[in-house]
Amino acid sequence: MAVGMVRLLGTVQFVDERGDVITFRSASMRRLLAVLAVSRAGPLRSDHLVNLLGTTPSAFRTTVSRLRARIGNETIRSDATGYRLDCSVDAQVFADLLDVSNRAASLTRIDEALSLWTGPAIDEFRHEPWAEAEANRLDELRLVAVEDRVDLLITRARCGEAVATLKVHVAANPFRDRARGLLMEALAGDGRQADSLRVFQEYRSFLAEECGTEPSANVRSIEKRVAAGWQDPAGGSCPTPRRRDRSSRRPLIEIPLAGAMEHGAPIVGRDRQLALLESELAAVRCGALRVVRLSGDAGMGKTTLLSAFARTSRTSAVAVLYGRCDETSVPLQPLRSIVRTLVEHLPLQMLCEHVEVHGGVRTWGA
Repeated sequence: MAVGMVRLLGTVQFVDERGDVITFRSASMRRLLAVLAVSRAGPLRSDHLVNLLGTTPSAFRTTVSRLRARIGNETIRSDATGYRLDCSVDAQVFADLLDVSNRAASLTRIDEALSLWTGPAIDEFRHEPWAEAEANRLDELRLVAVEDRVDLLITRARCGEAVATLKVHVAANPFRDRARGLLMEALAGDGRQADSLRVFQEYRSFLAEECGTEPSANVRSIEKRVAAGWQDPAGGSCPTPRRRDRSSRRPLIEIPLAGAMEHGAPIVGRDRQLALLESELAAVRCGALRVVRLSGDAGMGKTTLLSAFARTSRTSAVAVLYGRCDETSVPLQPLRSIVRTLVEHLPLQMLCEHVEVHGGVRTWGA
């Protein structure tokens, strides 16, 4: 491959082997260079390039000759199949830097990738038919990279820096749902819980006015966690206000699942409902109190959904209890069965401590 690089992440330019930037006064030369850089899959026929550039065959050959004179004959190669570029392209370098399997350790790579940008992708040609799709793809990759970067900043306790980046990012891209959620997390992690909730209210009003929709389930779950006191569910170390996680004080108790929960059938197509249940559980882990009502016709799979959630959620710090009402005259039947399970499986010392604080006699229904 020839030495040098074509720049598409901003004004179309060429950087030679010494690092010198070569610019072109001719728009035809910049357009041809950009077309060849975008079309990396294979060579392009001369007649296709002539039509694409809106020129004549002779003018096309002149443009190729002038471009080769500036960047080197070996950089633009041609054969019976057409013309192709034989050098690196910054857009491909950018994508390669972001293509890492362990994103948690790649903040440096993301910074390096974003440093390649000097302006809008394929700047002056981005709205031409041959460039529009590639420009949009690169723009989306850049926005995702910015959001991945601030996500890493939050997990590394650099919440103030994340807030500063996100305010500019959200102002320029007001419809990006993930960015709004990250801004809420960064503000909460920076000890600014009220500002975080205000961001949510402003976003909800904005969506209602602009397109009549609501924030996503993920953003709504973040709002609930912030309102409950906020704790980063990913385990980030940003200073957090009113940290209320009590799991470290809970004894590790293994309470077996009830038969109806343990032997449920496999579940298919309930990802959204499971995600909502998991978001409520995340709020509970932060110390909030939650009640979720699941309703529907008989036989539609309510118990199956709950059993799947119970099997995936039960840990040594999360007890899943089950009670049901058989439509009999037994008062508080579900609660009685849950209490019976607790008495059966809780350590005697814990039960004695509970009795000392709350007493050991309770008359139900009195």
